[in-house]
Amino acid sequence: MPFHVDRHKPKAAKRFAFALGPRLLVATFGGLLIFGGFFRLSHGVLFALNYYSLPVFSGGQIAVGVVVVLVAMIPSSWLEKTAAWLASDHH
Repeated sequence: MPFHVDRHKPKAAKRFAFALGPRLLVATFGGLLIFGGFFRLSHGVLFALNYYSLPVFSGGQIAVGVVVVLVAMIPSSWLEKTAAWLASDHH
């Protein structure tokens, strides 16, 4: 009978998966931000006030939408490698 630390057999680490459904939701949200920014710019609105009376600039809204869409396109393997590296003692 082999000896295991803490009297239990170690299990394989759970794999992280960023499935297609959540990716599509994130990409759709980014697309809506881009569309809303271009829609405002096409009507001559450079900024609008949000619920808290703070300005939301149309160009900034487009830029945030692009970043959100790009984040949705990151492969799960890259995220898994980064999480494994951060969990290790390399840093």
